Amino acid sequence: MTIQDDVLIWPFNPDGAYSVKFGYKFLHEEHLGKQPSLSENEALKPLWKKIWGLNVPNKVKHLAWRACKDSLPTKVNLVRHKITTTGTWNREPKLFATVIWTLWNRRNNLRLGKPALPLEKVLDFAQERPMGINEVEALATRRALEFALELGFDDITLEGDSEILIKNLMNGESKLTHCGNIAADILFLLSHFSKVKLSFIRRHCNRLAHSLTRRAIIPPLMSIWMEEIPPDFASVFLADLDSLP
Repeated sequence: MTIQDDVLIWPFNPDGAYSVKFGYKFLHEEHLGKQPSLSENEALKPLWKKIWGLNVPNKVKHLAWRACKDSLPTKVNLVRHKITTTGTWNREPKLFATVIWTLWNRRNNLRLGKPALPLEKVLDFAQERPMGINEVEALATRRALEFALELGFDDITLEGDSEILIKNLMNGESKLTHCGNIAADILFLLSHFSKVKLSFIRRHCNRLAHSLTRRAIIPPLMSIWMEEIPPDFASVFLADLDSLP
């Protein structure tokens, strides 16, 4: 959207800023990760006892035991034992992670009796959304500002529950890891308003926005409400009003 220069960022910190503290933390965690772990046999004995005591066929017990011992023929284990040289989910790690999250979210919605994404649409949904939370927040913010300009608004209040994004925008910075280019677009759009108020609002203080976001996961088309809210969210809206100081 805007022409931007390349900038250096520290990818292991959400705001992209490097400090000695974060550099030390990274090296320390990397060092710990290479240390051999202590034996957990004693701690796991109750688990093994519970698995072998299950009233299920032996093949089910065996599968559960092998899963807990990390001895199933997964790609990671096949590469470790040099049975194959193709690593696990190397080609599209973001897609793999997003599919796992989508399946887990679908399972939770079904358990709680909430609307859930049809199973046959999980892969399509994941392919459309291979991004992190900060990227989603930044994209939503950019689209909201574009929409506000389309409607001719000039004096706006921008509220968000991403503290990292809001703080960066308040400081006029766009060095966010993975979405600094989107943050730069947001700053460019903000410059077109005569008056802007940026405000960080925790999620529990804006339940209406959170509820609308969750609802937007299911319908395939965009829905717009002007000077009104969906009838089924009226109680959430009134609860938010009552919580205002």
